[in-house]
Amino acid sequence: FSGCELSVTGLAFQQQDIGVSACATTALWSALQKTADAEPIAAMTPVQITQLATQYSLPSGRPMPSEGLDVGQMCNAVQASGASPNLFRVVNNHEQARYILRSAVLSGFAPVLAIRNERGGGHAVVAVGLKEQEIHDPADVHFHQHTVKGLYIHDDRLGPNLRCTYNVPQKSNASLSLEIELRGNGKVDEWELLYILVPMHPKIRLSFADIEKIASSLWTRVVSIHKLVSKTSDQPIPQNPIGFDTRILRAHKYIERLICHGNGVDAGHIDRISNKVAPARYLAVIRVSGPFFSEFDVVIDSTGTITNPNFLAVVPVQPAPNGLRLMGRFLAEKVLNCPFVD
Repeated sequence: FSGCELSVTGLAFQQQDIGVSACATTALWSALQKTADAEPIAAMTPVQITQLATQYSLPSGRPMPSEGLDVGQMCNAVQASGASPNLFRVVNNHEQARYILRSAVLSGFAPVLAIRNERGGGHAVVAVGLKEQEIHDPADVHFHQHTVKGLYIHDDRLGPNLRCTYNVPQKSNASLSLEIELRGNGKVDEWELLYILVPMHPKIRLSFADIEKIASSLWTRVVSIHKLVSKTSDQPIPQNPIGFDTRILRAHKYIERLICHGNGVDAGHIDRISNKVAPARYLAVIRVSGPFFSEFDVVIDSTGTITNPNFLAVVPVQPAPNGLRLMGRFLAEKVLNCPFVD
């Protein structure tokens, strides 16, 4: 229209045909399409996925007609595709499940969700987007998963981009329920989330659960300084919560993110950051925000391990006086032993 190019970004969808693919195969097919956007893995048909998933395990006696895949077979298919299966078992831990789902979707992955209810038995869908809302959390520290109220999913039985709302329990040691909206009648179907499977590059050794552990280890330091500043400062300190936002990004995508959403990060700063983080293929990025310091990113080489994480840099991501950058500098020099790229 008038010489303007219009583009739409989305995730491929198809319905199961029962003969060669059931719900798990179809969900994997969609998820691997998303993984192929970032990595040169071979595009596979549902037939190939079913065959690769069942080459070592045939509980029904033959791969086709397909009777569905179990979680182990789904991991086999992801591994055979050239990606690596990052599996998280959701057992009475809805908070971590919500954290992993938010981080994975915002990182550009399409998690496959293994779900179950009494009427439908086992089922698999793929998450394609988030339903976020603004929540003023009174707690001192929180992860941003609390701003997510649900997902958008592809369900091979019901259609693409369905609304799926979290039914968040009151207790932290409870499982997460998903309410999938049924189009046409306004009703919902409730399912229990059992597993989250994220196809990732094989060189990414830090899982989203590992990154949460690293971010959690920063809590004590940040909160203690927050409380100290609140007591000693002559000026009132806003009591907004301290936020941790975590993602796994390609190094060049992280630089693009700073350029496009850097709130005034200059070209010289971008060049200094590039020299520090460019050698890593994938970066784990923990963005920390709070009421008494400027936002900064803790950048980690995701090809390391949780037992020995490789902190590459702490990067301030918004212009601010030096006094507001003391938190990031302190963590870099005294806690993480990595450069503070100012």
